[in-house]
Amino acid sequence: MMDATTAAATVFSTSYEEARSRFLDAAHKAGAGLERFDNPNPGPTGGTLSTDTAFVGDPDAPCLLVITSACHGVEGFTGSGAQLDWLLGDRRLPDGVAMLLVHAINPHGFAWHRRVTEEGCDLNRNFVDFSKPLPENPLYDEIADAIVPRAWTGPDRDAADAVLADAIARHGLNAVMAAMASGQHRHPTGIFYGGIAPTWSRQTFETIRDRHAFGARRHVCHIDIHTGLGQFGHGELITLHPPDSGGVERAVAWWGPSCAPMGGAGSVATPRTGLMPDAVEAVASGRYTFGALEFGTHPSVRGRLALRADHWLHAHSGLPWDHPTAEAIRAELTEFFFPVDPSWRELVVFRTRQVIGRALAGLTQV
Repeated sequence: MMDATTAAATVFSTSYEEARSRFLDAAHKAGAGLERFDNPNPGPTGGTLSTDTAFVGDPDAPCLLVITSACHGVEGFTGSGAQLDWLLGDRRLPDGVAMLLVHAINPHGFAWHRRVTEEGCDLNRNFVDFSKPLPENPLYDEIADAIVPRAWTGPDRDAADAVLADAIARHGLNAVMAAMASGQHRHPTGIFYGGIAPTWSRQTFETIRDRHAFGARRHVCHIDIHTGLGQFGHGELITLHPPDSGGVERAVAWWGPSCAPMGGAGSVATPRTGLMPDAVEAVASGRYTFGALEFGTHPSVRGRLALRADHWLHAHSGLPWDHPTAEAIRAELTEFFFPVDPSWRELVVFRTRQVIGRALAGLTQV
């Protein structure tokens, strides 16, 4: 296995196409079982997009470790690198445990350097029951047009920023930030849009879940790799199991007391609905341990501005992929979610190796 410094300089890619090619090559050399799920939409330069899975180990293993990347597309640069690092390592698995790597569950967002799917959805707000009334978010409704203004410069932008400043003054910064992050289902071009129907990525993940018999296993551990929240380079484990539940107890036992329930004291993540783990909990209730591995990057104010710019670019600008303004907005969003700093990338390698190792050890105890 490469040392972390060498790995940090080699396992991360600069495009979806490069990441996918390297993942498939490493998985093939590792003897993994491969499966491809083609997305019906093209990439930014016309290339094909897909979610790919690599299965290592006994297909009938009672325990399964699942590692997903690119739930929030552009964050896939980090998750894909972590998956590649594991494939290039010694890949030793305990008896009775298999590994499933789900590469680019949101290939559209990965390829286009966006968080959202081709439907404009935040995938981690899309796992709701659409047969029931959708969650309301009245504060978001109030400021939706200001979050994504019709013009990025000039009077329209100034007016939008004034609306946001007024909302913060009246409701408080935390309330406004929570309204943005918790998800919404009324503004398709807005940020954190959960959609009005299951996305292609959600349906693909549920197909993968069923094809690999998550519900029939003795236990499934799922690590979903994210970036953007928290201190620079810090990898926080966030569990979504109910407080005081067996899931929280296992997560803390496996990963240590720094593993925090979403919305709990000290956690970087506020509560939200429609999350990917809900799809696994539905079939493996009580036999499922989840951890979102969230790597902090730059200050959150920078990320909010980058997200607003990205949504303006795709909702209102009409600019082509290679326009200088589009390139600048894309570069800023990518830097926020995937910093170029070598020390940040080295911390990602250290932490993901630790988290994966402890998950494999934990699965031998269930």
